[in-house]
Amino acid sequence: MSGIPQPQGQRWRTVNLACSVLRLCFVLSAAWSATAQQAGGSKNEVHVPLGISRCAGGACSPEAASITMDSNWRWLHSAGGFKNCVKKDGSGWDSGVCADPASCAKSCQIDGADMKAYTGSYGVTPVNNGVRIAFPNGPRLYVMDTDTTYKIFKLKNREFTFDVDLSTIPCGANAALYFVEMPQNGGMDGSLNTAGAKLGTGYCDAQCPHMQFIPGHGANMESWTKHPAKNPDGQWLQVGPQGPRGVCCAEMDIMEANRHTTAWTVHPCDTQKQHICQGDEDCGNVDKHLPGVCDKMGCGWNPYRLGSPKFFGAGAAFSVDTSRPFTVVTQFVTSDGTDQGDLAEIRQTYVQDGKIIPNPKAEPLLNSADSITTPLCDRMTVAYHTNKSEPVRNDFKQLGGLPSMGRALDRGMVLVFSIWDDDFGRMLWLDGEYTSVKDDPKDPGVRRGPCGFHAGNDAEIQAKAKQSPISVTFSNIKHGALGSTSVLKSVPKPPPSAASSPAVPSSVEGANATAPTAASGHAPAAASAAAAAAPSAGSVTSNPSSMPRQPNVAPAPAGIDGTALPLATPYGPAPMPQPSSAAATPAVAPVLAPSSPVPQAPAAAPVAAAPAAVAPPAASWTVGCEWIPKDNCLDTNSVACNCRKLNPSGPCPQCPSTAAATPNLPSMAPVATPALAVTLPPTMTPGCEWIPRDNCQDSNAVACSCRAKNPSGPCTACPNSRPKQAAASLQRKFDGHSPPSIADGGAGVQPFALRAGMAALAMAATFVTFVSLRRQRRLRAAESDISSVMQERLPRQNLWATDEETLLE
Repeated sequence: MSGIPQPQGQRWRTVNLACSVLRLCFVLSAAWSATAQQAGGSKNEVHVPLGISRCAGGACSPEAASITMDSNWRWLHSAGGFKNCVKKDGSGWDSGVCADPASCAKSCQIDGADMKAYTGSYGVTPVNNGVRIAFPNGPRLYVMDTDTTYKIFKLKNREFTFDVDLSTIPCGANAALYFVEMPQNGGMDGSLNTAGAKLGTGYCDAQCPHMQFIPGHGANMESWTKHPAKNPDGQWLQVGPQGPRGVCCAEMDIMEANRHTTAWTVHPCDTQKQHICQGDEDCGNVDKHLPGVCDKMGCGWNPYRLGSPKFFGAGAAFSVDTSRPFTVVTQFVTSDGTDQGDLAEIRQTYVQDGKIIPNPKAEPLLNSADSITTPLCDRMTVAYHTNKSEPVRNDFKQLGGLPSMGRALDRGMVLVFSIWDDDFGRMLWLDGEYTSVKDDPKDPGVRRGPCGFHAGNDAEIQAKAKQSPISVTFSNIKHGALGSTSVLKSVPKPPPSAASSPAVPSSVEGANATAPTAASGHAPAAASAAAAAAPSAGSVTSNPSSMPRQPNVAPAPAGIDGTALPLATPYGPAPMPQPSSAAATPAVAPVLAPSSPVPQAPAAAPVAAAPAAVAPPAASWTVGCEWIPKDNCLDTNSVACNCRKLNPSGPCPQCPSTAAATPNLPSMAPVATPALAVTLPPTMTPGCEWIPRDNCQDSNAVACSCRAKNPSGPCTACPNSRPKQAAASLQRKFDGHSPPSIADGGAGVQPFALRAGMAALAMAATFVTFVSLRRQRRLRAAESDISSVMQERLPRQNLWATDEETLLE
């Protein structure tokens, strides 16, 4: 449940805290229980009621629904006793209860809860047509259809609407409403899990959380240990502990927000339903540049990040005032406007005080888009890629993109509510002014919100909760046909690119593939529907460990416009391949073109009437260089130069002399020739422009090559690169922990130098005064025989002059 992935196991920190605080209450309550997920006991679980409506044809009808909490928030103890299955310090499982995964699953028990426990211990309170969840005890909640099954939502070519109150949620906290593809029965299998959905089992998401119990396996107890993860301060810390297996599935975040910022994010997976993963290659590890089977970063929309800092926030100055409740409408639009088409666009609109508030347009760097589409996600991957020592990697397209998420919505997903914080990452990926000490807030896409880099730790938010209650309220939940759930009656049309974009072969080798793939984002509706209906070896049923699955290889590793991308390795990103003049697909990520708005001529002086150049069809350009007709003639890195060399008919000459010709940009008004062309520093090799801001930590082939070619940078050469002594002030920006005001530009050094200089001047003046007075007394003693009249007429200024000359000598 995040736009940026958290360290594995970190999300369960709150779980362990809640269990520790409430354990005594559960011992005394003797609530209904299930053995490891085995049914038993006499007191039943009481679910929290929830009002939901289904809408069609201008009318809405209520549906039966309720809420249960996740099993990880329940006390886990021995069956028929009160012994913890997991040791109190979390260091491992009690061998007296858990001898092996299967016996542990049959010997451990989780308890039910009644309404008194929900409201008093967990802060879950039913409100009119909704639920209020209080921080910090609020658990993760799932919407139920019956007493033993989760409610399944199928939202492709549909819309989903809800009201929300975020008025009390500060920086660092996250109120989330999202969907995951967990099993309807909670993974109940009649043996290792007989508790099922009733007690909140079966969770999964795109971060592949390492749950305590794994479907079809039992306790996740082998190799139970802590693991390293990098925090925003650049420190590698041990987090956890956790078991070796994770549970992955598609995740659609409708809202992750606090009163300062919001984000809605698509996290596709290249597997169907749940997938049990093991190891970094399978589960993924962002710190090691390994994508796994699900896109942990996702393609998301954060208004603040995309150029509209005044759209979402508390107060009348914002378009959406989070100090008061408002309505969120999310529409899932298909490529052909039917249920059979691929998911091609996700739109979000807000309603407050009866006023419809459209989603804001993104910055010009992203073509002023106003919804999530495949072209936007492709462009954002390149535009917001700030670590120039690594190649661009489009995990979103590689793992299926919007079509893959559409198939998950077709199969059906479960609705989840939560409120949480993250002491490790401080939720900076959601609301921070920057997310890492290596970030430059001036770079595109770095700023996620107005919250300070050092804000958002757990102690700070806990203290705020004690001073004033922190909670979120979700209510008036509706789903149904497009244009049926709110005052927004318009039905969005399919985006033009969904029907007109050609299919791009996505073979890693660039072979003569002819059939479009799911990752290309342009598969015809009929083919996509057939693919969705076909059974998959990667799907997980009641016993996922016994089912074969496809190898964990992304079906179409592709960059923007379908370009094949180099995959990362456990030792760092793969080096960028050299371009080839052959027709095969070059495995490089294309540059973003244009990278900045092209200056426009005044209306009174349009460009001279020259014959308009018609861009040839995309098939006539080298694959990966389809942007050449819109070349801005400014980019001079190796990728841009290679594309110009392979496509000499473009508007710009070859590199390195890139005299700016007028690009053919049909979508823009009369264009003037850019007056200023961006040139590289004379000492920087093309493709190594990031060297002045080198963090001295990356040791992959790309970084080492650039350091060798540009020895004037701040870092020594590989393999053991480290900061040069002379670059201490620059290195502090990336590795230190000083506030930005000190880190940027060495602002903290200047006041120190000024104070030291002033002190030296004061000492020199004191010394001069002392010597002068001593000299003066000696002269007066030597001239004691001069008459008093002559002594009074002696010019004293000459005495001072004599002293000054003595000092100079």
